[in-house]
Parts: sequence; C-alpha cells; structure tokens
Amino acid sequence: MALFHRDPFFNDIFGPTIAPSFAIRNGSSIGNHHVHETEEAITLSIDLPGVKASDLQVQVEDKMLRVSGERKTAGTESKFVRSFSVDPSTVDFDNMKANLEYGVLTLTAPKRVKPAVSKTITVTETVGN
Repeated sequence: MALFHRDPFFNDIFGPTIAPSFAIRNGSSIGNHHVHETEEAITLSIDLPGVKASDLQVQVEDKMLRVSGERKTAGTESKFVRSFSVDPSTVDFDNMKANLEYGVLTLTAPKRVKPAVSKTITVTETVGN
C-alpha cells in the first residue's frame, strides 16, 4: 500500500509567461488554465473539476494572484495552491470578478485605463545683461 497517493489532477509544473499581465509563479497545478486578453479585460480560466466554490480562495497580494482550495472526492481531500504574477499597473484588482461554473473558475479583471499624458510646460525667460 502506497503511503502517498498522487492524484493526476495535481501535477507540479513551472510554466512560462502566459500573458503580459499573468505569469505562473509556483505551486501545484490545479488543472489546465487559459488566459484571454482583450482591450478591456484579462480573463483567466482554470479547470477545477470536483471543486466547490466554498472550497476555493482567491487572494491578491502585492503582485501575486493566488488560487487555493481543496478538492474532495471519494473520502479523500487534496489541497492545492497556484500563484500567478500580475502586473498591478495593468490589472484593476478592485473590480476583479470570480465565477465557478461547471468546474471552471473564471477570473475576469478589467484593465486599468492609463490616463493620457499631456502637460503644458511654461517657458520662462531670463533677461541677461
């Protein structure tokens, strides 16, 4: 009998940058993930079959988006954590939304609107002797 049961749902991977605003940092895989970026928002979708919304936690801290939780099946519990680097100058965390539907967690974050940089510089004149 094995002392450790490794659920194929949880594999350790370290990945490359997946979008300009989201990059995988570390942690256990929690299913396939996909990033879709438009001019208005960035959407991160993560496959989480068998996970309930009440067993999920999504946190934003500094430049990290962290998804953690538990998957409970057939009397076993598997905990997971997945972290993504996020550019806070691009993503509006205050208006981020999370939805779990049919085993897919969808996180949608509007992009921050960068104000147009426009400034008039006053020219002064120094009168010399």
